[in-house]
Amino acid sequence: MRSSDNSDPIDVTWAPVATPEDIAALRRLRELPSCTTEEYFGMLAQLPQPSIESLRSRRGPRGPEPFRL
Repeated sequence: MRSSDNSDPIDVTWAPVATPEDIAALRRLRELPSCTTEEYFGMLAQLPQPSIESLRSRRGPRGPEPFRL
């Protein structure tokens, strides 16, 4: 199978630029203690729970009926 020749080539020479401030911030973050799995789940449990109505009103995936065997 061949792909379309209409797509733009990927620029592999581009790279994001990290400033000295970015590098210093990353180094400071590296020194902070990491949390345990239990601490992380505890933090998530403190977040407000959304209501059922707000969850039902969210847009979900759209498209054809899922594949079934």
